[in-house]
Amino acid sequence: MVRKKSYIKHNNLNYLYTIILIYIGAELTSTFKNRDYKIYSNIVTKQLETQAKRMLLIIGVAHIGSLKSILRDDDFITIDTKAHIKK
Repeated sequence: MVRKKSYIKHNNLNYLYTIILIYIGAELTSTFKNRDYKIYSNIVTKQLETQAKRMLLIIGVAHIGSLKSILRDDDFITIDTKAHIKK
C-alpha cells in the first residue's frame, strides 16, 4: 500500500507540474490584466471624485497597450505625451 500511495502522490505532482507548465503563460497574462484593471479602477475612481477633465498618468510601458484598450472601450481619449514633452 505504501508504494501505491507514493506512486499516486508522485503522479499527482507530475500532473500538477504539467498543468503549471501548460498554463504559466495564461497565469502571467491574467495577473498582468488584473493589475491593469486595478489601475483603470483607480483612474475612474479619481476622475469621478475630482470631476477632472484631464489626467496625467505616468506608467510603465508594459501596461500602456492594455490600458489604452480598456480606456478606449470606456470612451476615454488617450493622448501620447511624446508630442507635448520637450527634450
